[in-house]
Amino acid sequence: MPPGFLPTLSSSFSPLLWRLLGLYLVIYTVLIFTTSLFQATLIATSFNTTLLLSIGSHRIFFHRLCHFPRPFGASISRFWLLYKLHKRHDRFRLQESLHKRYGPIVRFGVSHHARSKPWHRAFNGTNLLLAFPRVNKCITLFISQTKEKKTVDMNLWGLYLAFDVIGEAAYERGFGIMETGIPHPACEMQRNAMGFFEVALILPWWERMVMSLPQDASTLGRAMR
Repeated sequence: MPPGFLPTLSSSFSPLLWRLLGLYLVIYTVLIFTTSLFQATLIATSFNTTLLLSIGSHRIFFHRLCHFPRPFGASISRFWLLYKLHKRHDRFRLQESLHKRYGPIVRFGVSHHARSKPWHRAFNGTNLLLAFPRVNKCITLFISQTKEKKTVDMNLWGLYLAFDVIGEAAYERGFGIMETGIPHPACEMQRNAMGFFEVALILPWWERMVMSLPQDASTLGRAMR
């Protein structure tokens, strides 16, 4: 892993979300017993409506990105993007259509910089130069291995190449998948966890809440760890 790079977000964020959710449920339960179910639901609905309206108003009119062209739904919530991808399953075509409609700069969500900032140090010029020899070694092996075969499943071998490059760049040692042609267990874990990672990429706060829960010993649980 590149020196000085730690791709972590706030470790206190997930417990805080769970505590706020628990506090909300406790207050709602107390209101049910002290008033009535109808009154408690009315109070909760009023609170939720006011909260959502204030958040939506801020993101539409006062957010630092509000002046950039964007779809209306994208300026309110990342759930807009999740809904679109659930229907289309082709993010690159969605991005292409949005750029054609709104221009070279499009606001896809509330804020992207906070999510991408921890990765900047990993992909700066110095660290990329350090990784070049290892990446070139993987590419050379990829070319030699595919040349020996009459037919090549590029989707499969592209996955092998990606994993070996990740191993070399992050851990200074590849997984040896291209040398043996045998998939590493991480490949299967990655395929099984793609649905989770797709949602986590769009809703990072949801990812942090899920990751704070105890994971099972299944393939997805190991991938999440």
